[in-house]
Amino acid sequence: MESTHPLASDGASLTGVVHGVRDRWRLKRALRGASIVLAAAFVLLAGSAYILDKLHYGHTVLVVTRGIVLLIVAVLAALFVGVPLLPKRRPSDRRVALYLEEHAPSLDAAVLTAVELQEREAKADAGDAIRTRRPVSSTLLTHLTRTALERVHSIDDGRHVDERELHVSAGILAGVIGVALLVTLLGPTTLRHGMGLMLVPWDREHVAEAYAISAEPGNVTVARGGDLLIAAHLRGFQSDEVELLVRQRDSTSWQRLTMALDSIGKFAGRYTFRLFDITAPMEYLIESNGVRSPAYKIDVADVPYTKKLGLDYRFPSYTGLPPQAVDEGGDIAALKGTQVRVRVTTTVPARGGRLIVERGQRTDTVALTPLADGTLGGSLRVDAAGFYKVELQAQDGRIFPGSLDYTIDALPDRPPTIIFTKPGRDEKVLNVDEVYAEVQADDDYGVQKLDLVYSVNGGPEKTEPLYAASRRTPQMTAAHTFSLEDFKLQPGDVVSYYARATDNDAVSGSKTTTTDIYFLNVRPFAQDYKQEQGGAGAGGADDAGQLSEQERQIIAGTFNTLRDKASKQPKDLQEDLSTLRVSQQKLRGQAEELARRIVDRGIAARDSNFAKIAEILNKATPIMDTAEKQLAGGNAQTALAPEQRALQQLQRAEAVFRNVRVGMGGSGGGSAGAGQRAQDLADLFELNREKLRNQYESVQRGREQQQAADQQIDQTAEKLKRLAARLQQENERAQRKADSLGQRMGASGSSGGAAQRQLAQETEEAARQLERLAREKADQQRQESASSQSNSSSGSPSSQSQSSSGNAQSQQREQRSLEDAARRLRDAADAMRRAASGSTSSQQAAADAAAAASRLEEARRLLDQQRTGRLERDVQDVLQSAKELGRQEQQVAGNVGKLWDNANAQERAQQLQSLTEKKGQMADELRDLKARMDRLSLDSRRENKDAATGLAEASKAMRDRKTEEKIRASQGAMRYSGPEYTKSLEGSIGSDLNDLQQRLEQVATAARNGAGKQSDQAAQSQALDRTRDLVRGMQSLDERMRNSQPGKGQSQQANGQPSPQRGEQGHSGQQGQPGQQNGQQGQQGRSGQQGQNGQQSGQGQQPGQPGGAAQGGMRGGQNGGGRPGTEAAGGAPPEGQSLGQYGRELRERLSDAQALRRDLQRQGLDTRELDRAVAGLQSLSNDRLLADERTAADLRAQTLDHLKAFEFALRKKLGEGEDTRVLLGRSGDVPAAFKQYVEEYYRALAKKP
Repeated sequence: MESTHPLASDGASLTGVVHGVRDRWRLKRALRGASIVLAAAFVLLAGSAYILDKLHYGHTVLVVTRGIVLLIVAVLAALFVGVPLLPKRRPSDRRVALYLEEHAPSLDAAVLTAVELQEREAKADAGDAIRTRRPVSSTLLTHLTRTALERVHSIDDGRHVDERELHVSAGILAGVIGVALLVTLLGPTTLRHGMGLMLVPWDREHVAEAYAISAEPGNVTVARGGDLLIAAHLRGFQSDEVELLVRQRDSTSWQRLTMALDSIGKFAGRYTFRLFDITAPMEYLIESNGVRSPAYKIDVADVPYTKKLGLDYRFPSYTGLPPQAVDEGGDIAALKGTQVRVRVTTTVPARGGRLIVERGQRTDTVALTPLADGTLGGSLRVDAAGFYKVELQAQDGRIFPGSLDYTIDALPDRPPTIIFTKPGRDEKVLNVDEVYAEVQADDDYGVQKLDLVYSVNGGPEKTEPLYAASRRTPQMTAAHTFSLEDFKLQPGDVVSYYARATDNDAVSGSKTTTTDIYFLNVRPFAQDYKQEQGGAGAGGADDAGQLSEQERQIIAGTFNTLRDKASKQPKDLQEDLSTLRVSQQKLRGQAEELARRIVDRGIAARDSNFAKIAEILNKATPIMDTAEKQLAGGNAQTALAPEQRALQQLQRAEAVFRNVRVGMGGSGGGSAGAGQRAQDLADLFELNREKLRNQYESVQRGREQQQAADQQIDQTAEKLKRLAARLQQENERAQRKADSLGQRMGASGSSGGAAQRQLAQETEEAARQLERLAREKADQQRQESASSQSNSSSGSPSSQSQSSSGNAQSQQREQRSLEDAARRLRDAADAMRRAASGSTSSQQAAADAAAAASRLEEARRLLDQQRTGRLERDVQDVLQSAKELGRQEQQVAGNVGKLWDNANAQERAQQLQSLTEKKGQMADELRDLKARMDRLSLDSRRENKDAATGLAEASKAMRDRKTEEKIRASQGAMRYSGPEYTKSLEGSIGSDLNDLQQRLEQVATAARNGAGKQSDQAAQSQALDRTRDLVRGMQSLDERMRNSQPGKGQSQQANGQPSPQRGEQGHSGQQGQPGQQNGQQGQQGRSGQQGQNGQQSGQGQQPGQPGGAAQGGMRGGQNGGGRPGTEAAGGAPPEGQSLGQYGRELRERLSDAQALRRDLQRQGLDTRELDRAVAGLQSLSNDRLLADERTAADLRAQTLDHLKAFEFALRKKLGEGEDTRVLLGRSGDVPAAFKQYVEEYYRALAKKP
């Protein structure tokens, strides 16, 4: 039995450990080299793919590139992978032992010594030992070997030496591989194609497909006289120009036709061309950038094919639209729910056929049955967008394609639009006021119902029906007068209200649109404000309304979230509710803190008014907590009521707070009691420096939003200009195609429809952008209105209210203009889709194209009107800011003058702190004002040099006089200088600001004068729109009054079908004509007297209050106005109360008409027809005449006829004819004397190319 010597066994073990370390070291080197080789190979392959793509994948280039890359990769692999692995490059055991000792000092040279002794022993055994040396002791070698093994085992045989570097090297290699795969998969197609050619040299077919054009349908057989749609797909490259080459089978020359990129439809992303009336065999191929597709054959067979396609439209009954027949159709663009009867005329007789209708993933089949006239017919319903085609059955029973794919566009019945025109914003009212609220609603096919919903102090909502349709009414204007005295309100109470309109969509279901929510905030009587203005004030109570304003914003946000719930994603809805909950929580904390400070500081004990404030706030906080919990539970509907009750309590607290200020004003600012109250006010209500800065920053954000909105309007206007140019080119192209279709072999019918649909998509995108801007305008208007209300109790409230009222009216006009432009764009998009679906020979297609161009131009005109008055608006904004600075300086200077009269050091220190912070805010505002003037000066240099120069000089004057530096210096002067120097400095600052106001007033005059012609045009356009609104309002009033009369509703046609209006009957030659003549004769004899009486009944309308909309539509007194909330639910309230509401609305119409007449007379325009209408309105304002149904109805018809005649004559006088539009078409009623002009207008419009 053979035994193993211990020395040999230990030596082998030690040698195995050394060899393991060497193997890991060599693996590390190999991994590093492989990473370098792979990275370099990928870079070389990617570069080769780029070179091959640029050189069009030539065979020689491919071979040379492949050889170079292969050579470089081979050299790199040899250097970094092969050489380190060669046996000759393998390190000896002694070097490995030394390497191990270097990385593991704990071995203490034991391994190196043992390895060296083993090598010497091995040489001695082999006879190679040096004779002079002493032999190695076996015992010593065994001991050293065992010691080395023990130490090596203690460090896991040295595996940790290269473990980290080995992992890093492997990670680098994996990373290189991952990056290469990721770039290859996500990179361009040319990269993958080129790398495939480099790596697979034997795939020659892959080389041929590098640049290729595929064609559909390839070789094909078509019916004689049929059409063919050819689609091309480019592989490996892109091109802006793709040509279709076509020739007869026996011809040698090719005809080149340009293909168009189809961006919408079944072949989106491909180039398409449609060949018509193919009667002989043909060949075709496609060419682009020197790349050609194979030649394909088109064979002709005598099989059935569609020769002519007729479409009969049967629109949903609720639209009131008459049936429409299109003799030569194809694509379908119709309202959802429309039944389309397809009539197919074939080239040769067919046994039958079918329609293949594709709607997304669903495909339906409609049978085509023979008709008496030899055609085939079948019906399909327009439910969703898709495609359809015709398949015909030959006499032998075989089925053949009978047509191309035609597009189905399902036009939506959009929700109605609704807006408050008066007052259109939150209002502060007295509890005895009558507030006139007017709402306008529009819908594509009819407003079914119009309601006003209001709530008093968060109580149950009450619905006031304004209109319930008994016929199709696309436009409706209705009004309601709130008689606040009937509500028994007190200062601090609130009435919230909104309106909703419902359309008559009987296919998809009625859709309801809701306005924003508005508030009527009850304020104390005016004498309280007058006393308040005379008081000394503490300077910090100006923002006492911030709590209620925050609550109003929360209510508005909750209402909007609830209103827009259906259109929001659940995640977005939850985020909105969370934001509202946090806002409500913070507001509740502020109210609790305020109540606590009143009690803790003993203020409530000194003044009963403050105790009452604390009591009211303590009532408000649990209500806020209830609202907060409802919002946390996602119940926005139930949160509205407690939010409004909390608002009521906050406003009542603020009403008591105003009484405190009134008491201060009555007792004088220098008394001890007044000083103590001023101290209490400063403690409780004054904003600190950070809050003032936040308010300043919010104003800055508002101006930045305005600038961004202006920029977006400019961009949209330019986009509409380009769209109009493209639409005109497309219309001209379609006209040329229609003229030459019978002479040319082919034409791109498909590309025309695709281009129209692409324009429709871009137009709808512009409409969505304008709608978003309109919503932002509404939000901005609400914020500015709230800001003006919260500040109306300080300073000069009359000037502030006038300014805020003017700004609100201007912003409301801008909002309505944007919404109107968006509606025009949506109408244009629908007309474009209808034009795209029309045949080349269809006059209806030309009319739709002309209508689209007209609507597009109208939208652009509305945007241009906003742009023209922008300079004047911005100058007025700058001037108002300067006036506000001057007002603040007057208030601060007055308080500074009284600063040294206060003997109480603590009160004086707090007043000084308040004034210092106010000065800092003023300095920031002046710095911002200078920057705005500089920017406005640069922007207006081309438009108005005088205004630009004035702005630059005003800004320079402020810098030269160092006004901002003076304001900042006054902060320290109040603390460290005497009263004489401080008062002198304040006088200098006031003088500078007064000079700034004077300069800016001159700039404003220059801006108005520079507008010149633009202002005149804007005034004329505004007069036209006001006339249109007046006609529309009277039409709606007449409609609602007739519906409220017993038995009148039954005379209308059922199911929303249109029936003649009273004004139309007046021109029918039956009953209305004699009445009209008699009415006119009677008016001629008494118009003067009625004019005087009518002015008296107009409730004292002043010449400076245009349109009767002054003070936001509020009226004092008891004339007119029924009690809200008592009308019948069916839309026909009790007659006496209805007459009160209608009488109030008629007086408003009269006021609007009189204001319009004054403005037009100043412009020198003829107003005789308007005078007759005004006389009629004055007669209708008589309550006794209004109670006579028949007489009042005849007089309304006559008045309406005069208004329509005046509108038509005014548009003709101002030159708004063929080149723009006739808006009478919107109402559908044209005076008989002018019908021939309207017919001539539309005939001329249809003849335009």
